[in-house]
Amino acid sequence: MKIQTVKGIIDNKDLNIVDAHVHIWIKKPEKNSGYSIPELSDFQMIKSSLEDFKNNGGSLIVDCTPYGCGRDGNKLLEISEKSGVEIVSVTGFHRREYYAPNSEVWGLSLADASFFFIDEIENGLKETLNTERKIKAGLIKIPFIGILESSYETLTNAAIQAAIKTETPVLIHTEQGFNIEWFSDYLIDNGVSPRKVVFCHVDKRNDISFHEKLAAKGFYLEYDTFLREKYKPEKNTWDLMSSMIKSGFEKSLMLGSDIFGNSMWGRVRAEIGYGGFFKKLAQSMVEKYEDSGVVMNILGGNAARFLSLK
Repeated sequence: MKIQTVKGIIDNKDLNIVDAHVHIWIKKPEKNSGYSIPELSDFQMIKSSLEDFKNNGGSLIVDCTPYGCGRDGNKLLEISEKSGVEIVSVTGFHRREYYAPNSEVWGLSLADASFFFIDEIENGLKETLNTERKIKAGLIKIPFIGILESSYETLTNAAIQAAIKTETPVLIHTEQGFNIEWFSDYLIDNGVSPRKVVFCHVDKRNDISFHEKLAAKGFYLEYDTFLREKYKPEKNTWDLMSSMIKSGFEKSLMLGSDIFGNSMWGRVRAEIGYGGFFKKLAQSMVEKYEDSGVVMNILGGNAARFLSLK
């Protein structure tokens, strides 16, 4: 099975640890643009952090910043080539507050948005189309804020159309899993295969029956609050993971660091290191679960299968 990365197509069997949700580059916004995502543009810090990740068993990361929110596919390619870590880039969209007020994304029609997402998958990210290396998206990102209305509905339905036409997997930002029961049915009713979908940030919702029901439908779940103490990961996330493994859903889980912004990257680098974080995570999992097959599925195997193309 193959995965679309910023460098091209790779084989998923060559992967080890995968960070299924992280932000490694957000270009500096123009002055007075109204653009609110924290800047992330310290090349040397990110390069050395990814080298640390690779030295500790890391193979691939998913950069979850779509067009209009500061994505720079050309910089992702440069980082990937110089660090040796594979990177998957996303098309799709994020929450509206992460865009400049005049962003073109939010004025797209259903047909135009669908065409745009498909074009980034089949031909290349918009910012790379006039360069020598046309970098293709390997994943579609959608934010679900609990309801579907106005432009959110238009862009979501466009992303669904693009996902079905291109058979590209879909990563969904959730608001602590809010109203995902309804949205999961909406995706299925509109022809999206659950095995092509991962719901992110759901470990913020500490309800094991909710997690089991989604996994039983075939959806992937991503746990990514390990670096956010306010969500009590030592109890909530680890308890959820243990319960899901006990229930036989170890092939439904993947992990992300969800690091973003220069300040958070700097903190992680100073306290434990990016590679050190995953090394500690792996060691803790081995101690808790013993079964190496289970551990490697959650650390990377499940993400590798999820990201694989038709």
